[in-house]
Amino acid sequence: MKYDTLHWCAFNIFGRLFGILALLAALAFGATATLQLRGAHLPSSNLSYVGNFVVAAFCLAVGLAFLIAKPYRPDLVKRDAGEFGGRNSNLQWWTGAPKA
Repeated sequence: MKYDTLHWCAFNIFGRLFGILALLAALAFGATATLQLRGAHLPSSNLSYVGNFVVAAFCLAVGLAFLIAKPYRPDLVKRDAGEFGGRNSNLQWWTGAPKA
């Protein structure tokens, strides 16, 4: 496997993993905000429930953006065809490898 291929596969995988972790963070902040709203006193939390909801919404937006984005593989772009950015619809979601 060429270095470019390995690099862009890893780039896409790490982007997907970051999106999944951002969704988990949104879930955790949303659960904390819900518990605070119901009256639970959390000793380690310095944010109000509104602050936790804002952070949860931000993490949710970032996570969805990373998971919805098309795979980025500029090593597969045909430079003569005029494609720019490496966005191609026939790439696998997880790694960006060409579909069989």
